[in-house]
Amino acid sequence: MQLTNTLDENRQFRHVSSHTMQEPLRKLQVFSGMLIDAIRQKDAAKAEHLALRIKTGAERFSSLIKELSRFSDLQEENTSFQQTDLEYIIEMVHAEFRPKLQEKKSVVRVGALPVIWAVSQQIEELFYHLFDNAIKFSKKDLPLEISVSCKQYVSDINTQLSHEKRYIEIEVKDNGVGIDETQLEKIFDMFSQLPSGADHQGVGMGLTICRKIIRNHAGVITIKSQTGIGTSVSVIMPGEFGATDHPNSEIEGRSFRLA
Repeated sequence: MQLTNTLDENRQFRHVSSHTMQEPLRKLQVFSGMLIDAIRQKDAAKAEHLALRIKTGAERFSSLIKELSRFSDLQEENTSFQQTDLEYIIEMVHAEFRPKLQEKKSVVRVGALPVIWAVSQQIEELFYHLFDNAIKFSKKDLPLEISVSCKQYVSDINTQLSHEKRYIEIEVKDNGVGIDETQLEKIFDMFSQLPSGADHQGVGMGLTICRKIIRNHAGVITIKSQTGIGTSVSVIMPGEFGATDHPNSEIEGRSFRLA
């Protein structure tokens, strides 16, 4: 399975280098030529407009390179496993997004979460992207609701998981605009830009990075969504969810209301 995943990622890398990265570069070249013409014609208004287009294109191109570089780094960052408190990770991510969550009058509900053996930085990055997507794809006319819950994974149907390990299942749900079910198959592809009601779209690497992180942890990530209803992301990874993880693990968790 790991070999299949690597081959799939290599195929996407080739496509990105031959197609995705070439398009913004081509636009920069076209706009640069138009800018030269506008300057020669002393058309200041047109020159300013084109300069702004070039600036925007260069920023996007830079973002594409950074995200692709980050994905490449994840190929190697799987050696520094340590005890990782998921509740602490969520608190840090929540604090980072607090201004945006306040703006959305958000309610964030967090159930009890275990301590697991993981690469802490990668797990924080995982939840960063999931929260970031929930905010980007939230509804304009409703307060955003995000819930994070965890349970012991008991099914053995998934053939991508080892029967010799115990797994936990973390679910991150939101009440956002949702995604058309027909689009879910390619949601984890590199630079996937899906139609949505988002005010702001990134470069389309967030969920690709999430999948790579979970693969680094010998786990599986899946997504369910309905247009107009919301999205649920399920993360299954090695771990145990027991009373020893947190003294108050039987408590439902915390709720953050940001008005």
